[in-house]
Amino acid sequence: MTYSSYIFNHEAFSDRLALAKNPGTSPDVLRQLSDDYSYFVRMAVAQNPNTSADVMIKLSCDRVREIRQHAHSLGFWWS
Repeated sequence: MTYSSYIFNHEAFSDRLALAKNPGTSPDVLRQLSDDYSYFVRMAVAQNPNTSADVMIKLSCDRVREIRQHAHSLGFWWS
């Protein structure tokens, strides 16, 4: 098990949110956090400048409108 999968599966909400907000978090960890059940974690991933384009495209289809809107406002959507 990698460190990032451990964080994703076992860390508390506050730790996952802190990782999602941290601009130093790697794109791979942000990719895993983009599947988090928490709206707040997914929104923080969408707002993180280190989030890759493919993850932003995925978030532009999120079930929560605010996350979709944020991803769309940055120009990430399927063309």
